[in-house]
Amino acid sequence: MSIKVLLIEDDINIVSALKAKFKLLDIETFPYNRDGGQYNIINQIHEIRPDCVILELILTQYNGFDLLQIIRGENLDYDLPVFIFTSLVDAKTRASCETLGANYFFKKNEFTFDELTQSVKKIITNKRKLNPNK
Repeated sequence: MSIKVLLIEDDINIVSALKAKFKLLDIETFPYNRDGGQYNIINQIHEIRPDCVILELILTQYNGFDLLQIIRGENLDYDLPVFIFTSLVDAKTRASCETLGANYFFKKNEFTFDELTQSVKKIITNKRKLNPNK
């Protein structure tokens, strides 16, 4: 079964780079649909059933913290890891993300796209090995 990643990122260059890197690892990517408001992203989650979400906190139309809170408030029938991939790098931001339920925190200036995509693949693959029926 293919790994599926929902990308919630506004920067088209970053989206293109991540899509290319994930494709090399046979991972499907789904950029978020900007139309329809924040709850359209929840609809995408229900339709796609991604293995994880990569979330930028600084978005043009939305507040990433609010999106994280909405995702975590949704009554999903499976465990959905959220990877924060952001330029906001202060300790308060990281603590807020952890409090709101983010699973992983990557600072854009400290990780390459290769490191991020390899980490996602490794984490999701190991998660599947531990919980093969989920």
